[in-house]
Amino acid sequence: MLLLSETGSPGGCAGYGTLPAPAEPWPGRVAIASLRGGEPLTEAIAENIEIELAGMEETLGRHADPDLFLEVRIWALSTLQRIGEQAALGLIRPSGAAQPHSLGGRPLRLGVFPIAANPLHWAHLLSGLTAMERFCLDKIIFVIAGGDPRKPDLASAILRHHIAQQVLRLFHPLFEYSPIALGS
Repeated sequence: MLLLSETGSPGGCAGYGTLPAPAEPWPGRVAIASLRGGEPLTEAIAENIEIELAGMEETLGRHADPDLFLEVRIWALSTLQRIGEQAALGLIRPSGAAQPHSLGGRPLRLGVFPIAANPLHWAHLLSGLTAMERFCLDKIIFVIAGGDPRKPDLASAILRHHIAQQVLRLFHPLFEYSPIALGS
């Protein structure tokens, strides 16, 4: 994953205070930041994750590993909580990518995640959340690869891009889809 600020220079949390390690709790509790009309920033995303995981567990039935699903839930929800806390502290501004002028003069910090997405899976999504939290990013932009004649088993670019758009909507405003590689 490439981390860039609005100026094109590498980004990170340097200069924004000391952050705990990814698995460590934050000192003190900070309310989850809110967007538009008091809606919690990460609450809808957490609900979307729960719906998706519950659906997968139900589909797998007795073949589902409840411990694995629990670990994914805990990892995702704790990372979302820390992202919400970063937003509450003003370290990140996930809604700012759409309105860069509202960032109060500081550069926009983006993570660019180029992937084939064949298929887009939970490791991609959890990696994006982890990078966002760890590097104080305002947004992660997923760049889905186009066609590649060297990879005959690659699903069509149109299908991969369509699926990515649908999945990434579940993580709005933290993640964004880019069509830049479609047709390449």
